[in-house]
Amino acid sequence: MTAFRYLRDPLFAGSAGLYLLNRFLLKTSLGLQIAFLRNHFDDCLLIPAALPPLLWVFRMLGLRRHDKAPTMSEVTQWTALWAVCFEWAFPTFFHMGTADGWDAVCYGVGGMIAWLVWRESYASAASQTTRHRQSSPAMTLDGSIQAHSVRAYFSRIAARYDLANHLLSGGVDVLWRLRAAQRVQEWAPQSILDLATGSGDLARTLRRACPEALLVGADFCEPMLRVAREKRLTNLVVADALQLPFASETFEVVTVAFGLRNMASWTAALAEMKRVLVPGGHLLVLDFGMPEPPLLGAYRFYLHTILPALATALTGERSAYDYLADSIETFPNGRAMCERLEACGFTDTSYDPLLGGIAALYTAQRPG
Repeated sequence: MTAFRYLRDPLFAGSAGLYLLNRFLLKTSLGLQIAFLRNHFDDCLLIPAALPPLLWVFRMLGLRRHDKAPTMSEVTQWTALWAVCFEWAFPTFFHMGTADGWDAVCYGVGGMIAWLVWRESYASAASQTTRHRQSSPAMTLDGSIQAHSVRAYFSRIAARYDLANHLLSGGVDVLWRLRAAQRVQEWAPQSILDLATGSGDLARTLRRACPEALLVGADFCEPMLRVAREKRLTNLVVADALQLPFASETFEVVTVAFGLRNMASWTAALAEMKRVLVPGGHLLVLDFGMPEPPLLGAYRFYLHTILPALATALTGERSAYDYLADSIETFPNGRAMCERLEACGFTDTSYDPLLGGIAALYTAQRPG
């Protein structure tokens, strides 16, 4: 029967557990005498308050599917079952106090709220799943699906690009660049090409780590390079990563931070990087990725909802950060990226996840 299936529903069990905790531990064992804990307001808010975190937990544990929202009929049966259990069965058989009609009314109100919240949660999840499927990379995807718009995006946000990055990442992006520069420093190169150098943050970090090396920064967005020049960086070149204006076997190290993902063809860009590297030269790619559960759900919510909203407030350009979120979803992650590097002729590939996989540091070598 439809009603009884909720007895096996982990959400029902979790909500019942929270209700019992609230009623018997907080009100009785701890002896709290706070006014709102003594009235019926907590009964109205119990189910909708418990539902969103429980949905997230059980989704992450794989104990509940997200196929469709419960119907009004189902939620009504659940609420009625709840009221019968806690306002008649338990008080009668376990001497847990007398039934309170007002509690039953509060459950009804809470059930209505729960249905609305539950419906929105399921709709949001379905929308997010559909969006992810639409943006998920097919095996043949080989580059940003909006590469033609990337230059315009970066041109519009160039002035506040650094500020937005640091605030939205909580400053962690600075640590990631330091990690990348330390890896490059270990190779002791005499020449470095920082591709998709943008505002020059990685180039500046590399200059400090490898002061004796010739450092060249290249980017196809002139407004971003203007920001880099304000940081006293030199040897900056406007260039398309798919057609680099450098001779073959010129650089000992090529780095690209948060840029490969935006290129029209990852294979063509990697081929160009390999071409300009000397035999035995090193490639370093720093870019975003998707973490594994249980971080995945929370990170995806941040990526598609919170980040674009905050970025809009900082830069006035929501479309650029909507694109950012979609591009991260489609970009090869982890071992898939290493396989792509190997398919492009690189060897000694390695993958170093950062912050649980939210970013990753990839290294590879051109065969000697």
